[in-house]
Amino acid sequence: MNLRLNVQIILIFISLTLMAFKSSMRIDSSVNTESNSSKSDFEGKIIYSLTFEDKTGAMSKEQAKMFMGEQQIYTIKGNKYKSEMNGMMKMTQYYLGQDTLYNQIGGMNNLFWIDATSNPDELISYNIDKNVETIAGINCDLLTIKTKDGTTKYYFNTLYQLSPENYGNHEYGFWKFCIDKTKSLPIKSVIDTKDVYMEIVAKEIKEMRIDDSEFNIPNLPRMKSPDK
Repeated sequence: MNLRLNVQIILIFISLTLMAFKSSMRIDSSVNTESNSSKSDFEGKIIYSLTFEDKTGAMSKEQAKMFMGEQQIYTIKGNKYKSEMNGMMKMTQYYLGQDTLYNQIGGMNNLFWIDATSNPDELISYNIDKNVETIAGINCDLLTIKTKDGTTKYYFNTLYQLSPENYGNHEYGFWKFCIDKTKSLPIKSVIDTKDVYMEIVAKEIKEMRIDDSEFNIPNLPRMKSPDK
């Protein structure tokens, strides 16, 4: 498949899905899993297994796996995060707590940006179910969001908490909405639209100090990501 075409397709998929999120989970021994009453926001890295399928027919399952990869590393501190996928495209996404998402693709000399304060999708309904699934020993509640474009399932446990005020500008991808409703990182996330199926499942959680330099974005010319 033509590489230039793949770049365009994947940039459009970026505009459809954020995470940015099956194997056994290893929780770092320094993490206190007994109570979240006095815990601060999670700071560290989460390694997710990644399943990505193109439902438009533009890429086969094998091509999607090759370009997108099978793993996502998510680094978070305060109101900043970085998401890295291990596919051929070497896709990295940065959010620095303001109004913009930045996407870098390996081998390209541009940094693509998305307005994080807007959301092209439309919420139809949502509900939260308690104690829905145990994922590698972690009891998870489930936030289900139905939108104009499809369905998002957000499995969470409040041991891995986030403060909604840190993501007040992040309307894109319903990230602000998810954090408002759960106050937590996802242990598992499933996004299913007419164009894309994406599933991430945490397999390793590392609570650790993150240096601010992790979020330094490349000094590249900036270009708006193509609209959906």
